[in-house]
Amino acid sequence: RPPRGGAMEAKAAGGASRAGAGSRASAPIAQSAARRRVDEIAAVEALEGGATGGWPQDDHDNFMGLLRQRVRRQSDAGFLREAEVLLPHRRHEELVEHFAWLCRHEQRLDEQRQLVAEWRKHRQQQQCAAAAPVEHEQLLAAQREAEAERREGQERLKRERAAQEEKKRLVAEWRGGGGGRPAPRAA
Repeated sequence: RPPRGGAMEAKAAGGASRAGAGSRASAPIAQSAARRRVDEIAAVEALEGGATGGWPQDDHDNFMGLLRQRVRRQSDAGFLREAEVLLPHRRHEELVEHFAWLCRHEQRLDEQRQLVAEWRKHRQQQQCAAAAPVEHEQLLAAQREAEAERREGQERLKRERAAQEEKKRLVAEWRGGGGGRPAPRAA
């Protein structure tokens, strides 16, 4: 059974109200603030009996199995009667308290999921911002390489045209200078 006390219940209630409001989880948060809040949630969770609310695993599993059969997952008189039959060694008050614990537990889990999602989003944004200069440099390098290849292609084309012009000139010279015959070779 989870211990009952004013300080623990006040802290648990404060954690539950923050989870319901969602104000802390909705704004972008730093990694250390998210880690700190997740640690606070884990501490409250431990104080309230961990993942089973202080109940033995089999009792908790039976309670949860019965609750999952309910359409709206609500604790009403019919559910409590069935739970009392299923768990005859548990008093009515214990069943009501376990359901209240379960509600607080689910709120803490929801807040924890929101914090982790916000932290991941924040981390991804930081990684993208850090990667942006590297990607920019890679883009500039690729542009410089493409420009160098374009210039090299233009220069190659100029050399080829110049070589063709030289060949045309030599052919014209050959045709015009020797009466259409090649000049005799010197022996």
